[in-house]
Amino acid sequence: MTDIDAPIAINSEKQLFIDDKFIAESVGVTLTMNPPQQIPDPVLVVDRPWEGFIGAYNTVLKENDRFRLWYDVILPEGSSEILRGIAYAESDDGIHWTKLNQNLIEFQGSKENNLVAPRLPDAPRGEMEGGTVFRDNNPACPPEERYKLWTKMQRIPPEDIQSGKTGGLVAMYSEDGIYWKVYDKRVDTAHCDTQNVPFWDDRLQKYVGYVRSRTKAEGYQGRSVGRVESEDFQNWSETEIVFQASPEDFRAPVPPGYRDRIGSYVDVYTNACMKYPFAQDAYFMMPSFLYHWDCKEIPNERQINFPDTCDVRLLTSRDGIDWHYAGQRKPFLRLGPWGTLSSRMIYAAPGIVRVGTDLWHYYKGSNFDHSSQPDPGSDTKGSGLFRAVSRLDGFISADTPYEGGRLTTPPLIFKGNQLTLNLDTSAGGILRAEIQSADGRPIEGYTLADSDEHNGNSVSIPVHFQGKSDVSRLAGVPIRLHFQMYDCKLYAFQFTV
Repeated sequence: MTDIDAPIAINSEKQLFIDDKFIAESVGVTLTMNPPQQIPDPVLVVDRPWEGFIGAYNTVLKENDRFRLWYDVILPEGSSEILRGIAYAESDDGIHWTKLNQNLIEFQGSKENNLVAPRLPDAPRGEMEGGTVFRDNNPACPPEERYKLWTKMQRIPPEDIQSGKTGGLVAMYSEDGIYWKVYDKRVDTAHCDTQNVPFWDDRLQKYVGYVRSRTKAEGYQGRSVGRVESEDFQNWSETEIVFQASPEDFRAPVPPGYRDRIGSYVDVYTNACMKYPFAQDAYFMMPSFLYHWDCKEIPNERQINFPDTCDVRLLTSRDGIDWHYAGQRKPFLRLGPWGTLSSRMIYAAPGIVRVGTDLWHYYKGSNFDHSSQPDPGSDTKGSGLFRAVSRLDGFISADTPYEGGRLTTPPLIFKGNQLTLNLDTSAGGILRAEIQSADGRPIEGYTLADSDEHNGNSVSIPVHFQGKSDVSRLAGVPIRLHFQMYDCKLYAFQFTV
């Protein structure tokens, strides 16, 4: 190595292999997306009179030992009440949920239900379309506004339409996540009928939000993802489009004569965007992609699309603006078999929940498509909330085959006294490490010949050289890491203090 890049200051932060940022040189290394294990049984199903279906827009948070769920409830067909709202449940284990009566929102003459979000001002009957809840970690956030919520206007009053106003987003705040108050000011965005996702970005020290936008794709208005920023959660920037379906996404198997359609082949529905809390500068988006290329009229019914199904992909970013596909567009969360409650549509909830060394992803599934047609194996329509499980940092790994491969980082400056790896080798897999100078020369005492052979599966394996793990004398000076790996999956590295 002759060219020396400016060193990257990683200090004691964990670093993920979600792209080639930490790969200056490699042989036999493949960045591999690792889909989670999808648990087939739902953790939440419809079982209350005010629950017609569980909708697509849900939030799960874990606070100490308590799991908290705000779920999107679509009221039964024919109901004269609000059409859609937000219900609340709690759990000790994240699997078995209790729907506690909150006595806040009236349904069919009674408040004995678990609906929590108030009816929206200026909306007919006050209905909303789901919402996203987050706990505000801004140090300047007042305690009474610690929880925040975004929801869209389900319907726009006629006088607003005539005056040129958009529905926008309604923002709410709460001290406990149960009793909500409405901010006076709407978030003025384009028509955003989806789960719009806000959060506090500690890297930027700003609020960011990911909203629905629309862009032209092959002559049609395709749904896409926009981004806004705010210093105070009240005044937001203009929407900037950060992700939309690419030309490669439109390589749909469209037979001749199937061109009579109303929209694009592929629409980006929910975004499920988040800043990953357990590593430095890592953002993930888990959007649902809706596929539909054939439209036909059913007598006395509305237009039906085909296939009109959606699954979830994985996108990665270092700044929340520039996004890249992972896994060659393969699903991150796949549809379940016919006859199950996740066979036709799935929508990921934003964020993840850490349980030990696992990450839990929650997602809504249904056995009917976007045109409300059930799959051939189902007699009636149904929906549920599901759970999937990944290892910590396990979204993407740097993989080598049995024959071996090697990887060298760009120059780094760290703080700490021990190097740890999130590593999974096969039974016969081996990793050897080397610490080099910035110009690529092995440093005495930390060469491949000095390295112990590391074998095993752990989210935090200490790296040893001749049986010792102390690397503190190299802290603060530019170094490179070099790994020689045989049949390994390397997810992350970190210098710990």
